[in-house]
Amino acid sequence: MSPVNRFKSGRHLIYTVIAGDYDSLKRPLWRPQNVDYVAFVSEPEGYEARGWRLSEVPNHGSNPRLINRKMKILGIELDNEYDSLIYIDGSIQIIGSLEHTITRFLESENALGLFRHDDRNSPWDELAACNELGYLSQEEHRFEEDRLKRFEEEGIVLDLFDAGIVLKNPRQEALTQISTRWFELFIQNPVRDQLSLPIVVWEHRQDVFQLEHWLTSCAPTFLRYPHNAAGRVIKSVFWLVSACPRPFQMIVTFARRHRRKLAEPTSLP
Repeated sequence: MSPVNRFKSGRHLIYTVIAGDYDSLKRPLWRPQNVDYVAFVSEPEGYEARGWRLSEVPNHGSNPRLINRKMKILGIELDNEYDSLIYIDGSIQIIGSLEHTITRFLESENALGLFRHDDRNSPWDELAACNELGYLSQEEHRFEEDRLKRFEEEGIVLDLFDAGIVLKNPRQEALTQISTRWFELFIQNPVRDQLSLPIVVWEHRQDVFQLEHWLTSCAPTFLRYPHNAAGRVIKSVFWLVSACPRPFQMIVTFARRHRRKLAEPTSLP
């Protein structure tokens, strides 16, 4: 089957989970007929659909973070209806075609597809950033530090991935094992799933397709907003430069190099 047909002959689901008011729905600008958009939200009647099919988050009175991570990592009941599933964090808007990315992922025959992190290389870097931003308590930090040390002592080098966009192939049996293991590691210290993800990738590295971060692409595909904010300034900048990929790439490169000087780093959960 040709690369183009691998995408166009299948059905694909892009889903997001917004439990609580941490994020708002972003209208997807890429809408092919064989891609469905489903947003799981706490109170569907309080949301404007914006191109998404709304569905209520189960048990929305529980811990919003735990609900999000469970549905993100373990998946949803619609899995068997689709050839690929793409989880998108609530802070991200799709602004360009994912056809090439999905095609490459499906052609790899891997169970999971992940983008490498844009400006940090290892879980140690992420742990340091989380500590600086106050995301972890001392006990949580110590747990993650001890866990990473065990791998370091064995000479295992772990890579860091952007957990805000996760591609899944429900036709691959390994997906269930990977998802179960990821959630098992996350629930041991349920704060940052991005810190447990590198362990899962290393353990199941033969079943994971790795992509360069989407910020390295000359054609913009995603746009990241601040959590729980409209991000109007960012959106305005995008509309000004989206027609010219090269200037866009120059702006992205500048932002990546000077992020720590200009603002606090914003890591996808």
